[in-house]
Formats: sequence, C-alpha cells, structure tokens
Amino acid sequence: MNLELDLVATLPVLAPLVAAVLVLLLDAAVPGRREPHLLLAAGGLAAGALGTWPGLRLGAGDRRGAFCLPTGECLYTADRLTSVLQLTALLGALVVLVLAWDDWRQRSVTGRAPVVAALVLGATAGAAAVPAAGDLGTLLVSLELATLPTVALVVLADPRWTSGHPGPGPWTGRWPS
Repeated sequence: MNLELDLVATLPVLAPLVAAVLVLLLDAAVPGRREPHLLLAAGGLAAGALGTWPGLRLGAGDRRGAFCLPTGECLYTADRLTSVLQLTALLGALVVLVLAWDDWRQRSVTGRAPVVAALVLGATAGAAAVPAAGDLGTLLVSLELATLPTVALVVLADPRWTSGHPGPGPWTGRWPS
C-alpha cells in the first residue's frame, strides 16, 4: 500500500504546528522573554497563510491532495474554498496575536505567554485542517486538534490562575456580587 505525500499542500496546517513546537523549545532554551516567542508564533501563522496561496490560484473543480491512497481517495484535500477558509483562520489567529501583544508584554510572574502562543497555534492548525478533511477520521482528528487547545485557553483565562489566589470555593448556586 503506497501513500502519496504532498507536504506542500499541508503547509497551512503544518506551519502553525511546527511553530508551536518551536515556541515551546524556545521557551525551554530562553525562558522569561516573550518577544522571540511571539515573533516565532507570528512567523508560523504568516508561513501558513502563505501556504494557502497555491490553493487560492486553483481553478474551478481543481484540488490539491495529500496523504492520497492508491484508490485516489485523499485524506487531505484542498480546493479554492478550503484555501479561503484556511487563510481566514490563519489571519484571524494573527489578528488575535497582534491584539494580545501589548497584554503579553506586561510583566507576569507565571510566564505563560509561550504556552498561550503554542495553544493558539495548535488551535489554529486544527481550524485550518477541518475544511481540508477528506474523510471522517481526518475530520475527527482535526476537530480534536482545534478544540482541545481552545479548552486549555479557556481554562488559562481563569483569573485564579493568573492572580495566584485560590479563588472561591465550589459553586454555591449564587452569582458573585
């Protein structure tokens, strides 16, 4: 069984994933500095956005495929609409990164900017993979890749995590005043 690989076609998904890994490795090598991590994250998103360019130039009915089986079925397929959706997800994440830049430049005792950047990159890679899913298995993996980092980002947004205070106890059924 042969599997045809076209990694250039998967660049909109691979670039943010590789950037996420590099952000975490850079955090291990250079802890405490945020600007290099955020620049690397922005570079990964920009590389993914540039990776959609060949798909945007496709004609009607044309598609790019990756991980194609000998039967002709591809696990990853990208046409013009897929490339537009991927570009939208990648540029949206880049806007989020730019809008959060000043907030991440403030002093923090937790040092979570690289982790948040890596989670944003992971969620973006999943969002870029969803429209290109060629079968149910790829779609489910893409949805998991998009949602799990998003759940982690919601958990990290809890003010108890950033303030160092334990916060209120279990839910009492009353809204705080």
